[in-house]
Amino acid sequence: MKKILFNCSTNIQGGAAQNAANFIISSYEDHRSGLIDYHYFVSKPVKSILDNYKILPENLYLIESSPSKSFYSRRLIKSLEKKILPNLVYTMAGPSYINFSSTHLMGSSNPYVIFAKPKDISFGRTKYEFLIRYINTYYQKLYADKADFFIFQTKSSAKAFSKKFNIPDEKYFCVANSLGANRDDKDLGVANKGSMETLEILCPFENYPHKGFHLLPEISSVLTEKNIKHKFNVTINKDKKTESILNKYVNNNIRLIGKQPYHSMGETYLNSDLVFMPSILEIFSSVCLEAPFFRKPLILADRAFNRDIVGNYAQYCEPNSIHSCAEAILEAKKMINDLRYLNEARDFIVNNYGNYSSRYTSIKGIFLEILK
Repeated sequence: MKKILFNCSTNIQGGAAQNAANFIISSYEDHRSGLIDYHYFVSKPVKSILDNYKILPENLYLIESSPSKSFYSRRLIKSLEKKILPNLVYTMAGPSYINFSSTHLMGSSNPYVIFAKPKDISFGRTKYEFLIRYINTYYQKLYADKADFFIFQTKSSAKAFSKKFNIPDEKYFCVANSLGANRDDKDLGVANKGSMETLEILCPFENYPHKGFHLLPEISSVLTEKNIKHKFNVTINKDKKTESILNKYVNNNIRLIGKQPYHSMGETYLNSDLVFMPSILEIFSSVCLEAPFFRKPLILADRAFNRDIVGNYAQYCEPNSIHSCAEAILEAKKMINDLRYLNEARDFIVNNYGNYSSRYTSIKGIFLEILK
């Protein structure tokens, strides 16, 4: 029986933490049935999600602090690896910041490391914040290629990474993102009836500048000028920076609803009319799958990484143009009750990306291929 160490100690935010939990949930049965002897290094956020699902695998080790910032965590992980002696280490979200002794497969989905340009890094940041992020990106690049094999979510990110770090083709694999572990045909989603007085616009953001929160007040002003009653519902918590952005405008159309638990996000989607995510840096956002799955019109930044995923089933905007963003929202508004379009979009997502169990099967196949 093969012994595999799943390392998600650097998965500490939103979708990354949920994806790690999805993997553990999917791998749990293989572990219990004795097909694979899994060991898990998990972060606090991942452990919290597993607790909510009441999934408590044996051989689970909590890593209190991310190894990106903690030398103690690095030493702990290395000592545990020496004790476990796995046949393979799979780090879900690289860089891992650790030189594993075992064969190491590392996931790479960091857009800053793979293809961010200075103008992307400066988006939504002050000069000081730009400098800090630029230095952090350089630091991450020092560790980005420290593995034996690599796994990517898109072919374009794989090609960009392999070119930048001179990784041969036989050293990397591609497995697309998928719908979450608990998404099934019961989560059908329904179109609105066209009687809403206020346009409810969901912005499923993490609190990162590249997501585009700073654009919302000006976009809201344009929509107000066009007599469009609306509300932006943003899944971030208030902090000093968001307060400073909101205080620049007299605007009650932006509501910070806070981070939503994954199990309730379906309801959050269904209570919305549109989904707006003008993020300029992504690899494969789950929003690109979730919004069409719940049959909600989607507005995205006009970038190749988005078009490669959803094609014609989104409206596209240029985030550097407030009027482009507002016009894309108005175009998406026309689709709210277009059941033919919404059903086609949903079928496209389900048929092309499937659910997490199929993604797990693909990743497990890579494990077995490497270990042959």
